[in-house]
Amino acid sequence: MPTNVETVRRVLLLDTCALLDIVRFASHSRPQIHLDAVQRLVGLAENDPAVLVLALVDVVSNELGHNRAPVIEAERQAVGSIVDRALSVSSLSASLGRQSLTDASRKPDSFSAWHLDLVTALDSLVDRILAVAEVVDVTEDDRNAADQRVRDRVPPAAQGSSGTYDCQITEVALRVAASRAPSSTLFLSSNTRDFCDGAALHPTLQGQFDDAGLVFVKAWGEARGALHDLF
Repeated sequence: MPTNVETVRRVLLLDTCALLDIVRFASHSRPQIHLDAVQRLVGLAENDPAVLVLALVDVVSNELGHNRAPVIEAERQAVGSIVDRALSVSSLSASLGRQSLTDASRKPDSFSAWHLDLVTALDSLVDRILAVAEVVDVTEDDRNAADQRVRDRVPPAAQGSSGTYDCQITEVALRVAASRAPSSTLFLSSNTRDFCDGAALHPTLQGQFDDAGLVFVKAWGEARGALHDLF
């Protein structure tokens, strides 16, 4: 385990969904809260690694490599639809002699370039995290425990063998948390389908997380709130 993960004041472990969520901020209903959280947390990890370490399990890079480009493309299309709708509404407003988006109806090409650049800028935040994050390797014990979760369909493996990576990440997160002070390690994942039962962490996982002193958060804004004492 990296030394900083053992000694730092707080550790925030990120799964693949947490990284891909950043790219999706542009079409999120409340993007600024989460963007502010990412910028604050990444800045703190970059400038004061004795206070906060962002950590990734080694298998996250594999998942990210498979999913990053499709998510970027999907987000560009989603934001493009938002921009097109905004331009349409702006044009309608102008036709009624009312206020419209500043220059929007006259410069649609610049709006198109703007929304593509926005998604690129969000993706660059993922690169900043990859540059600063400590990578924690999956051990043989982690892998064996994860395989047992899959065989027994224990969350987050309830969906079957496709949950192998999630199980490995879970086992690493539990191991890291158990080696540190209680509640000083957070695990961020928006994968509520596999980790949660309704809006809450699955009871089986909740018991395991409590025993290890691991705190579960589902969004960047929530993580920022849980770490408010660091700012």
